[in-house]
Amino acid sequence: MSVVDPIRDESGWAFRDVPGATPDPANGFTYLAEAYRATDPHYHGRVTVPVLWDTHAHAIVSNSDDDIMRMFETEFDAFARKPELALYPVSLRGEIDALNDAIYETIDDGVYRAGFASSQAANESTAYRVFETLDALDARLAGSRYLFGAAPVETAWRLFVTLIRFDAVYHGHFKCNLRRIVDYRAQQLTVSVSATATGSATGWARRTGSSSPDG
Repeated sequence: MSVVDPIRDESGWAFRDVPGATPDPANGFTYLAEAYRATDPHYHGRVTVPVLWDTHAHAIVSNSDDDIMRMFETEFDAFARKPELALYPVSLRGEIDALNDAIYETIDDGVYRAGFASSQAANESTAYRVFETLDALDARLAGSRYLFGAAPVETAWRLFVTLIRFDAVYHGHFKCNLRRIVDYRAQQLTVSVSATATGSATGWARRTGSSSPDG
């Protein structure tokens, strides 16, 4: 796995041998845009992360985090150390999909819509929905170790990528500041942040702070 530098320059996401990032050992690319052009020489769209790269076809398989997560869960059992781990169990797929949609709409995408809202009223209405869902998840976790009972599912990982950035980035820069994640009662909502707050969150804060709604 390669990690791009959280700070982009005019050429976009870069592979660098610096703290918090890595070079690209698969192709020797300097910029992620090179992977997009190697896949489609006529591509002129946005260059986004993450990317799943096929080292045999020398092409991008997907740049959708949702699709990549689902591929790892359903298509890579032959390579898994613990193939018995089910993050998308058949019996819960309907419930998982419904909660995934609600979390994306109100939290994952909601923090951005709140941060880039064109008016104070729009910011407040969207930010309140963020916290309504966080409150509901907090109540759900009050009597359960995980969102769906005794075992973690993919929903937790989809939520994790927003929670780990929340207090460092969205609370201040995106004006979602009714509460911090560490203020919630449910340990499951806070452990993700507290366990790694001195690591990756620093890079996210640097990156988002350079292009936040605050400028």
